[in-house]
This record gives sequence, structure tokens and C-alpha cells, in this order.
Amino acid sequence: ESRAADGVTRYFSVVPMAETGWIAFVGVPVSEVYAAARQRAMVATGIALAAITCLIIIALAIARRIAGPVTALETAAYAVHSGNFGARVAPGGPREIAAVAQAFNAMIEAQHRSDAQLRAFLENSAVIAWLKDLDFRHVFVSDNFLRRFALHRDAVIGKTEHEIWPRATADARCNNDLALLEKDSTIEAVEAMTNPDGSISWWLSNKFIFQGHDGKRLLGGLAVDITELKRAEDAVRESDR
Repeated sequence: ESRAADGVTRYFSVVPMAETGWIAFVGVPVSEVYAAARQRAMVATGIALAAITCLIIIALAIARRIAGPVTALETAAYAVHSGNFGARVAPGGPREIAAVAQAFNAMIEAQHRSDAQLRAFLENSAVIAWLKDLDFRHVFVSDNFLRRFALHRDAVIGKTEHEIWPRATADARCNNDLALLEKDSTIEAVEAMTNPDGSISWWLSNKFIFQGHDGKRLLGGLAVDITELKRAEDAVRESDR
């Protein structure tokens, strides 16, 4: 390789000719030597870039086809986790994800039917039910609870016992809730409740610790009206006295 007098760098092939004492040589510009290889490299690079671009486009399309249904599943699962059991997922995307969406919907439907059956049982029985958080605020009450005491749901949900009942009634119920937390087990107690007309009814309450769908501990309760039984017992005691 050498730079010639004209300033062009060339590759020279030199051959001594012994018969004549001459030296024959030929010089080819470096750019010419690499021109074909450079052209082939550029073509190969262009093809590779085009192939990579196509692969990226295909990958993005596949990712979008997968990401949409997965995002919908995630959104529905979060909604259910937050207590919205009406959330559903439109099956779509790849077959496997569509199958998961269908199974998710079937699971929620089954849960909804189970909840509906439980609510129907509570509403058609003499048992009233409630749930409170660890701040003793109501997060759930059965409809027959509200009907029995002529209360509106907004007057109960998020409220403590002292915001619902007279002080004596509320104090007794709160003391039983504290005993439940201390014992960390089921307790049974007879509690007084104030009727809409101001009279007192007596309830046999079964209180327990309940773990909600979000993992938080709640104070659950089921109660049945034993007013007539208590009156009969009081009458027997008075008669014996």
C-alpha cells in the first residue's frame, strides 16, 4: 500500500521479471478495491435494518394485542379487589388471555351469585348482620337491620355506635366490641337496642373477627331478637320472687 505521486493511495502488486531485469507492477486505488465489498455491506445492512424494523413493528403489534386485554384484566381485578363485584372483562387478545378473561368472569359471576344468596338469606331471616372496621365504624349492615330500626344506610355506614344509638346503648355495644378485640375470638352477648318508638329490644349477638377481601380485619356481628324470650324470663323471675 502506498500513496502515489498523484496523491491517491493504492494497493500495488509487484512482480520481478528476471528475464528482462524489469519489475512489473500494477496499482489499484484503495477505494476501488473496497467498492464492491462496501456496496455489498451497505445492501446487507439495509436488508438487516429493514428486517429489524419489520420485527419491531410485529413485536409492537403483538405487544399491543396482549397488553390491551392484560390491562383490562388488571383493571377489573383491581375493581373487584376494591369491592366492585360488577366488574367484567371483555374476552379478547390471544386465546390464552381470552380464556383467562372468561374464567375471571365466571369466577366473579359465581361470587356474585353466592353473595346474592347470602343477602337473600339475611334479608329473609330474623338475623341482622353488620361489619365494622377497627375504628368501630360500620362498613356493612344488612337491609333488614335498617328496616328493623328505621335507619337510612347513610346514617349507619361510616358511623360509630355513638353516632347511631343513645349513649347507654352505644356504651354497652362498644364495651362488647373491645372485649372481642381483647379476646380475639368469638363472643356472645345480650345487647339492648333502641327501637324507632324509643322502646328497648333485646338481641342475642354473636360477634367475631372477620378478614375482608382486602386482608383487613373487621368486626362482624350477627344478632337475633330475643325480646319476647327475655320478657318471659323476666316474668318468670318476677313470679318466683
